[in-house]
Amino acid sequence: MATTADFTDEYTAEEERKVIRKLDVRLMPILALTYMLQYLDKGNINFAPVFGLEEGTNLKEQDYSWLTTWWSILCELCVAKTANWKIYCIGDPKRFDSVGRDSPAWNNFTGMAANRFMLGLTEVVVNPGFVLVMGIWYTIDEKPFRLEIYYCMKGIGTMFGGCVY
Repeated sequence: MATTADFTDEYTAEEERKVIRKLDVRLMPILALTYMLQYLDKGNINFAPVFGLEEGTNLKEQDYSWLTTWWSILCELCVAKTANWKIYCIGDPKRFDSVGRDSPAWNNFTGMAANRFMLGLTEVVVNPGFVLVMGIWYTIDEKPFRLEIYYCMKGIGTMFGGCVY
């Protein structure tokens, strides 16, 4: 069986830098932008009551609190039971897009709760899945800087989230 050491002699330092540069240009923007959009979705539910979510969807008493908490707990439990992470992660951005576009269609607690649950199922793999992808493509010395860029998108998403409304 071949080990990692068997393959390292085949590439020059210049070739390795070129590959890393291509990954930085092609992979990092996708990961960072998706993380920012996912964070925006999580954060926008917090802005929504200010703009009439509770009145527009006839939410009563604790309904809003349930919308913001129960879906994440259930989704974490559902995904923790998923056996094949590769299959789940591959289709995730497409599912997130299709479920996210349906969000404005719901005008009651049941519809909103179902939508938030489905969004939670698609969002729950973003962070662990992307860290896994970085672990596959980058060495241990290259990961910290890329993860910093990736996590900085949360702050940018927070700044941009206030401008959305």
